[in-house]
Amino acid sequence: MRSVLNVLSSHVISSDEISLTGWWMDHARWDTDIRCFNQKWTLCSKGFSTVCKSDGIRAVYQYVTFSQELSINGLEFSVTATADQLEPQAIAASFGALVLIKLNDGSFETIQIQFPSNIDPLTMKSISFSASQTSIISVTVMLMCYGYTGSIHFTDPILIPHVSSYIPKKRIVDVCPAKIVKSHPSLKSKTEEIFKANNKSIKDHYHLITLVTQVSMERLAILERSLQLWEGPVSLVIYVTTKRSERSAYEWQRLYIQKKLKNIKLASSSHVTLVFGDSKK
Repeated sequence: MRSVLNVLSSHVISSDEISLTGWWMDHARWDTDIRCFNQKWTLCSKGFSTVCKSDGIRAVYQYVTFSQELSINGLEFSVTATADQLEPQAIAASFGALVLIKLNDGSFETIQIQFPSNIDPLTMKSISFSASQTSIISVTVMLMCYGYTGSIHFTDPILIPHVSSYIPKKRIVDVCPAKIVKSHPSLKSKTEEIFKANNKSIKDHYHLITLVTQVSMERLAILERSLQLWEGPVSLVIYVTTKRSERSAYEWQRLYIQKKLKNIKLASSSHVTLVFGDSKK
């Protein structure tokens, strides 16, 4: 019954695929397999395994958005894990799962499952979350290890939202979510377009897939590496934190970002917006 209520997809997104549904990986690829358990019924689940790194993170992620027609104010998450010759190499070593929960008031909550390095094979842990005054908009699940040597294996990740009665998964999960971001009324910001696609260019490239992303200024190096491999249009928002609201406080950031993006040689149909936010309320 739990597998029927699970809203997580078993699909693994390949490196050359653009998709919202399924598990995605960063530069470090994980091995996947199918494991079955002979209980009253034979249950099978996709598994993920990797070799941990003492000075880096190994992780797989899945993003789930809930239908705004439903008011989901709680959930339960569980996962089963196995480890082989796992040894901590860092003070903050971590092996388990993180769940980032976005609420409709714009706030975020995080719940976490931690496994010890000497766990028994196929150890299952679960955790629950409830929001009394608001509802859940989306969830990002992260299966990970950091600061260990050795190998790990996750299987049977299950995310069950709290609903009053049985509702099919396709009605709970919104595979194409509408805009749900709300601007904080007390946030002071300035928006400036530094690259703007013209109408002719948009029409000429209408059939191409556009890379849509947002990034903070301190992650420009990662963005630069990613865009070197992208040949199509780009819709980009870059967030810049400033300490003062005067123009002189953000002029050098704007010029620096312009220079960086010109070196990348974005397609003529690309659109880039800078958002300057004052760090002082």
